[in-house]
Amino acid sequence: MAQSKNPTSLLVLRLFQAVIITLAFLFIASWVMVFFLVYLFAHPDTPFSRLTPENYAIHYVPVQFHSTDGFPLNGWYVPAEGESRGLVVLVNGFRGRMDVTLGHITFLHQAGYDCVAFEYRTVGQGFFANLTFGKNEGSDLLGVIDTLKSRGYFGNGDYYVLGLSLGAATAAMSARQMDDVKGIILNSSFADFKLAMHKIVQGLGLPEGIFLPLGLAVFYLQTGVDAEELCPARYMSDITVPVVIIQGQNDLMIGAEQGEMLFSSAPPGTEMWRVPDKGHLIVEPELMNITNEEYKEHILQFLMENN
Repeated sequence: MAQSKNPTSLLVLRLFQAVIITLAFLFIASWVMVFFLVYLFAHPDTPFSRLTPENYAIHYVPVQFHSTDGFPLNGWYVPAEGESRGLVVLVNGFRGRMDVTLGHITFLHQAGYDCVAFEYRTVGQGFFANLTFGKNEGSDLLGVIDTLKSRGYFGNGDYYVLGLSLGAATAAMSARQMDDVKGIILNSSFADFKLAMHKIVQGLGLPEGIFLPLGLAVFYLQTGVDAEELCPARYMSDITVPVVIIQGQNDLMIGAEQGEMLFSSAPPGTEMWRVPDKGHLIVEPELMNITNEEYKEHILQFLMENN
């Protein structure tokens, strides 16, 4: 006669099976959640409709640029009225479309500067067109500069780069390849992408020991870019032109400490403007119409001092 299984053994087996199934479910659910979080984080907005400088009564010329690896890029060239004091290349921030630079274009144009804005290759290009947080965007920026040079847009050769958030990080990592740049403005740049990701995971209240390495792994799978490469702080010492770092002291997106990391790695003479009681980008709520006079004066002063 066959013996029945021990009820205790059956209970242990079922508990073990339940634990394995639960862990497998949590593992799959974590991957799916992180995949979509990284996708939402790295995927740029699609520009269905937008404003142009004409909406601000400013003349502009649509321009198609090309990245250094051949991708077509849309852009604007906004000539100064009368004699130009120089040209400012505006580099968009996270998910940035060109229209978010209109506030900067307006006050720079009024001060006598030519302006150029452009969109990264990923804007409006579909599901798999992820931002790479400085790698591909650097090729886009350098391609824009090459196009401007080849078409004679620089005139007397004076040009400056003003980077916003991701655009600032891109400018810092690309600076050593920018020939003839006169000065660089870095507004709210991250210093190390891994630390920025750490800040985001922390802000979401997720367990950092699990979700940070998982997020970095998913980022690599989606973009093919190792987060170790995305460290603007490592590039700061190579910059040989005047730089100003602008950092809000209440920046909840990347943290004020990242600005300090950039500054500690920067060459002698670099200016650090710590803006009290301000968050990410300083003028983020008013990017389309900047009314912060101190911000405008600080940027214009830097441009004039390094003309």
